[in-house]
Amino acid sequence: MACETAVVASAVGGIKEVVVDGETGFLVPLEQMKESPFEATNPEKFARDIAERINRLMKDRRLRERFGKAGRKRAEEKFSWAAIAIKTKKLYETLKR
Repeated sequence: MACETAVVASAVGGIKEVVVDGETGFLVPLEQMKESPFEATNPEKFARDIAERINRLMKDRRLRERFGKAGRKRAEEKFSWAAIAIKTKKLYETLKR
């Protein structure tokens, strides 16, 4: 996203915090095991779902560009070093009280 590239990602872990489905890219739901090794419970469905979204992006240049610009903006606003420094400073200030 920081490279202004539209993304297709699995909707797991911290990725769900970074990618906004339908805004900065596509999040593909993944039904997975509840314990290690956390593999997909239906890998064929997941593969079809991720392929469908990749194909959708590849067919739509405007959508790729829109997702790319929105992703870059989100990366700068939420995950740049400057944004992280501001969040860290605010956290420290709450701890001083």
